[in-house]
Amino acid sequence: MIDLSALQREAEAEGLSLCAGALVFNDKGQIFCQRRSLTRKLFPGRWDILGGHVEPGETLEECLRREVLEETGWHVTRIGALAYQHEWDEETPGGVIRVRELVFITEVEGDLTCPKLEEGKVDACGWFDLSNAERLKENRSPDEPSIHEMVVAALKMQGR
Repeated sequence: MIDLSALQREAEAEGLSLCAGALVFNDKGQIFCQRRSLTRKLFPGRWDILGGHVEPGETLEECLRREVLEETGWHVTRIGALAYQHEWDEETPGGVIRVRELVFITEVEGDLTCPKLEEGKVDACGWFDLSNAERLKENRSPDEPSIHEMVVAALKMQGR
């Protein structure tokens, strides 16, 4: 079992802001992604996975559970393997911060055919495998975190 507390302590000790990401598979071995609306400040019009920033006083696990529920209405039942980790610099009103995103294989319960998407924040969603993962590169610049790379790595990790 992965020690989420240790991962969070490590990032905080390095002075990093932390994001939690969830890779949710359906019974066909595809990963759920959603496209951020054009009105979003961060990565507008880009495909993304479920997840977001860990709020002050929140644990990594609490963040992952909250974000999945807010973004889809699904409930996290299991947080599995760390599938991907990356860092980037993010502009904030207080200046540039370094962000570490930790992305986990995540099991959920709920209607996977009908996620309750956040109105105004997401304009599309879909299930992705190696046959259609190239779509995840849409509107991404080379210096942005690669959702395509993340999804392909997780699919291969799961032998898909």
